Amino acid sequence: MFAARRGGSVRTCNERSTPGCRKSLADRREPDRADPDGAVPVLLLYLLKQRTIWGMMIGFFCLNFAIYFFITWFPTFLINARHFSFADVRYYGLFPALFAIPFGWIGGGVSDALLRHGWSATRARKTCLVGGMLVSCVIAFAPIVESSAMALVLMGISYAALAFTAANIWILPVERLALPQDTRK
Repeated sequence: MFAARRGGSVRTCNERSTPGCRKSLADRREPDRADPDGAVPVLLLYLLKQRTIWGMMIGFFCLNFAIYFFITWFPTFLINARHFSFADVRYYGLFPALFAIPFGWIGGGVSDALLRHGWSATRARKTCLVGGMLVSCVIAFAPIVESSAMALVLMGISYAALAFTAANIWILPVERLALPQDTRK
């Protein structure tokens, strides 16, 4: 896993890493910087040139924005648009989050099952990411349905789909950046 370092670099390899990892990163070493544990630092600029890093940053931003949306906008929506009382919001506002918890686990399980069935890691994760984000779009129908119960169900489905997606977003740094691109099979 990555650990931040001073000087704008990130540690990715150490003496327990594969020889290919140490060798491929040797060209990106910071000059005159000795490390007692044998870790090879990688410049932050190198990481920012990677499409995978940019995709992950955008993905994390979108996921965090959507979760912030549920924390801040959802209670206001229930009070103003659906005319819930504050007491009702305490109970009904929990529904989407409680519904989402098992779907975080399911998201990881589905993508792992796809891997066991011979799918590549990229294809399995991206399928779950895109599928979860598409399903989360049902939130667009919540303001236009007549029933408050149906609006809560749609919000729950949307939040569950985001949790399903989150399980696949959080594995990306481990899978995609643990080793440089040229040392993966």
